[in-house]
Amino acid sequence: MRSLKILLCLFFINATAYSQSVIIEKFVLKTNPLQNKKVDVMVVDSLKKTITEIRGNYTFSVNGFTQILDFNNGVSTINLPIEKSTFLYVKHTNDSGVHSNFIYAKVKDEKIKVYEINAFWLTLIPLLLIFISFMYRKLIIMALFLFVIYIYFTYNNGLSIGTYFETLIDKIRVVSNFINS
Repeated sequence: MRSLKILLCLFFINATAYSQSVIIEKFVLKTNPLQNKKVDVMVVDSLKKTITEIRGNYTFSVNGFTQILDFNNGVSTINLPIEKSTFLYVKHTNDSGVHSNFIYAKVKDEKIKVYEINAFWLTLIPLLLIFISFMYRKLIIMALFLFVIYIYFTYNNGLSIGTYFETLIDKIRVVSNFINS
């Protein structure tokens, strides 16, 4: 009888050790309805419905800083209050690869509005400015001026050059994995 109890205890200990078998494949960032200055991470499926089976602690990187997020029913709150408009680059790495999301959180009247930014736009704006400057030589000063304003705006709102290129590399990696599969 005693060996049966020990065997059952070992079974339950082993079962709880593997309780995080659900892998985070996709997540979105939303404003927190209860806390005005915080953003929620919601684990979603391909139809953007919350996966409620996600529970426990998962490691994320928020703008290069490691955060351990405690998920309950597929939702967790990033514990960094947002005081002013900023860019947020949230990344999660697991066995299936790197999953990241890039947003612009705009603070207006003590409320946060979240805008998801596609990597396509991150590359298109500088390339378009370069193309215009080469196409029309007379506009090279204006294109250079707009490029400096673009860099100042992104850097002033929390997007460093390292984060910029890290975002582009992650998105290129996702597209290449999609093409190869």
